[in-house]
Amino acid sequence: MMETLLSLGAGALAALWIRKTIGYTLRIQGKSMNPTLKDGQMVWLNRIGKKYRRGDIVVFKSPLNKILIKRIIGLPDETVSLQEGQFFIDGKELKENYTQGDGKERNGLWKMSEGEFFLVGDNRLPAGSTDSRRFGPISGKQILGTVRIRKQENQKIPLK
Repeated sequence: MMETLLSLGAGALAALWIRKTIGYTLRIQGKSMNPTLKDGQMVWLNRIGKKYRRGDIVVFKSPLNKILIKRIIGLPDETVSLQEGQFFIDGKELKENYTQGDGKERNGLWKMSEGEFFLVGDNRLPAGSTDSRRFGPISGKQILGTVRIRKQENQKIPLK
């Protein structure tokens, strides 16, 4: 009996360690990352490595105290602007081939500090995504990890 309890305890500790340090699967909830990620789709959250790049899809704790999934478009020390639905990074147009809608309902200008990122959903339809356009840049410390997508048969995945 004691041996069984010890084995179960060790297994539970190993599972927690894997989840905390390596990663875990999660199910997409909502449509903010359409067309790239679909509601109900399963993905892997990779917690290894903290070097984030433009175009990475990440999971993070938002200032709204929710866990969200978005794409990084603005990096530390950059200026992101939005004009008539088009993003610019330090004055240069950002080419995006993975979005849905045009996001023309908002304009703005955001300056990233050291360690801050600008995150947006791929769904740019009105009310399609609650993201950095609403709550501003987020600290890299809030990022839980990057998303690795499991490609399904006949599925096109525009990551960048």
